[in-house]
Amino acid sequence: MKVLVIFLVACLACALAKNDSLNEISTPLDQQCGSYCYTLLRTLVQSGDKAKKKEEENAITIRTKDTQIKELEAKVADLQANLELLKEKESEYEAKLKSNDDLVIDIGLKIDSLKNKVAQIAEINSNTTVTTVKPEF
Repeated sequence: MKVLVIFLVACLACALAKNDSLNEISTPLDQQCGSYCYTLLRTLVQSGDKAKKKEEENAITIRTKDTQIKELEAKVADLQANLELLKEKESEYEAKLKSNDDLVIDIGLKIDSLKNKVAQIAEINSNTTVTTVKPEF
């Protein structure tokens, strides 16, 4: 864009320089043209500088966001690893609980069996006491 404006100004200057009838009023036109071109070029340069500065700010923002995304992705990966570890531990604890439940049931059955044996022994003892004890008359 800048090159195009400079080219147009140069062409205009060349055309004015070739025309001999305009040489007499060339100085005021040169000053007008110079001030117009200067204003135009200054505005273009300033807008270009602003655009370049904005582009640099955007690039910095993009790099910052990329860094933040990478950090968040690392955190997500850590959390997923922790979740998997917790799932494994949960499975282990559930297996231990089931094993403990099975042991409790087994112990309960053994206690019931022992109670039955104690009852049987008590019954045998009561029968033997009755038969062995002879009353004296």
